[in-house]
Amino acid sequence: MTLEQLHNDMVTAWKDGDINRKKVLSDTVAHIKRAAIDKGCRDNIKEDFVDAELLKVQKMFKEMVDTCPDDRKVTKAEYTLNLAIISEYVPKLIADENKIIEVIRDEYEGPLTKPYLMKFLTTNYKGKMDMKVASSVVTELVIPKKPEVDTVSLVDGN
Repeated sequence: MTLEQLHNDMVTAWKDGDINRKKVLSDTVAHIKRAAIDKGCRDNIKEDFVDAELLKVQKMFKEMVDTCPDDRKVTKAEYTLNLAIISEYVPKLIADENKIIEVIRDEYEGPLTKPYLMKFLTTNYKGKMDMKVASSVVTELVIPKKPEVDTVSLVDGN
């Protein structure tokens, strides 16, 4: 997603009279621009940067929905609507364990330790891959599950 696409959708929502969508997109564009200024890339905002910031905004809206008390139904409905709007723009993350294993097998060339694998994945796939799922997959690859020991045979001495 590019910043220009977000801005164009914001203008379209404004022209169509969709106040909620216009406000969410306007706030998101402003957030991305502030983050770009902080990072020092105000004049050259890349798609990867926009995608990463969209994920942050989505996470913020999820936290707002989760922490809103149930007795504040109007506020919770507004937060849920905002989350639905921003979720349309957030890139789909790779969360399939088999796909993550395939990426590691095809692209990674280095020692099979968790720090090196996670650095590779975060460097190349941050904002494109669900890092929680990736971390659990890497843990499984590096530290395979130990077979369960039969406690009855240990007691019997066999």
